Amino acid sequence: MFSEKQNTIANEISFNGIGLHSAKEVNVNLFPAPDDYGIIFKRSDITDKNNIIPANYKNVTRAQLGTTLSNQDNVSVSTIEHFMAAIWGLRIDNLIIEMDGEEMPIVDGSSEPFVFLLESAGVKSQNSPSKILKITKDILFQEDGKKKKLKFLHQINFLSIWKLILVIKLLVKKIFLLIQNFILLEVIYVVPGLLLLKKILSKLKNWVLVKVDLWIMP
Repeated sequence: MFSEKQNTIANEISFNGIGLHSAKEVNVNLFPAPDDYGIIFKRSDITDKNNIIPANYKNVTRAQLGTTLSNQDNVSVSTIEHFMAAIWGLRIDNLIIEMDGEEMPIVDGSSEPFVFLLESAGVKSQNSPSKILKITKDILFQEDGKKKKLKFLHQINFLSIWKLILVIKLLVKKIFLLIQNFILLEVIYVVPGLLLLKKILSKLKNWVLVKVDLWIMP
């Protein structure tokens, strides 16, 4: 249920971790923010240009294997989707996220650690009413002056990976309950340099390397 009032966190809280795609350690500080402030990322390692990046869909500049936000000076924060899911789930409207690097730590690959941190900081109710997007008019799609039915189809084909996972689930169901991240070997081949694989896998333990006919765990 949505809160009628805006929320922020009650206390400052900090954490650090390794970025999934960069393998770099990043320190993150979370600060309460006033009413109507919004969700704002601040790159503390950037001092020679604008280091403020509002969490707004208009600032999404990349969505391949993660969400990246950028400002007009091309200062970015990346892999924020699990953190943003935790913020949304706890109905936090105003927050300052200070990072000394570009990529949000992957923690265990889910939103649960972020939820734990935010709840540890405390969720504080504020005075202003929540801003909720409300659709007040019909949304129509027209082609050649004719109304068309609008359908959204979302499909991910990870090289038939779901067939493989289904088989593995039957064999090692308990193991897969603990896994949040998987890395496709084919993707690494197709997109060279996409993952700093050697560095990342040496620092992270919550991954599975998957090939259509092969799977490897740390």
